[in-house]
Amino acid sequence: MVVIPPLRHAVQIMQERSFGPKPAFAKNDIVFKNMTPKIIAHRGDREHFPENTIASFKSAVDKGVDAIELDIHLSKDKKLIVHHDYFLGTTNNGEGLISEEDSQYIKSLDAGSWFSDQFANEKVPFLEEVFELFGDKIVYEIELKGYTAEFLEIALGTAKKYGLVSSIEFTSPHAQVLSRVKEMEPNATIGVFIQEYPSWMSASLGEDIIKGTAILGRLDVVHCPLLILSKEFVGQLHDLGLKVHAANCDTEESIQRAIELKVDQFSTNKVDLALSLK
Repeated sequence: MVVIPPLRHAVQIMQERSFGPKPAFAKNDIVFKNMTPKIIAHRGDREHFPENTIASFKSAVDKGVDAIELDIHLSKDKKLIVHHDYFLGTTNNGEGLISEEDSQYIKSLDAGSWFSDQFANEKVPFLEEVFELFGDKIVYEIELKGYTAEFLEIALGTAKKYGLVSSIEFTSPHAQVLSRVKEMEPNATIGVFIQEYPSWMSASLGEDIIKGTAILGRLDVVHCPLLILSKEFVGQLHDLGLKVHAANCDTEESIQRAIELKVDQFSTNKVDLALSLK
């Protein structure tokens, strides 16, 4: 979590700034308080399919989620690779860092057998393959796993090529990466990941830091652990024009809590459960 001095007058400061266009999930003028939380399939329907694969994304989209979450890296030959870890081998039979391998090698890997033999033909997708298949039929949450201007230029360029900038929320735990995205593409929607507070930090200080980070970083969405959210804090973030994302809602209790808090969206690894409770 980015630490900055607490801002006690966040609302006043907010009045002096503009977030620009509404985030991708706010295409209609719906009052935050009355919105049903949007369901984001974390790495697709990973409960039933190998994560971050076309099969996983297709299942989630077919079942009716509002958005799919995925992670992207840049290969040695400058292709955008959909994969969670920086290194290969956890969800495929490869090895090495993605940034040090070429896309032909990465595409040759088996990305499904680790999950089940029936998915032995699944491959590691390129971002362009995902965009070509789903287009604007779905909203995307894309975690940026690169850390150079070149990476961001290629990522934004690919989004523009497919006309999908307005359908994407770009996310990262690094506010400086997101600020650069906003600088390069003012219409981009950006969301930062917030960690649970350390033991020494009070809730009021943590909330001030989150609000200050959002204001200075020109953020659109804050991704928070459910444990640090309260109805009052969610309301304060909404008053600042921010969207609130509850992370990792994988139980009936956590999903119901997210709904009660009136968050705007939540991520889940349990697509079927989330859809049954919507």
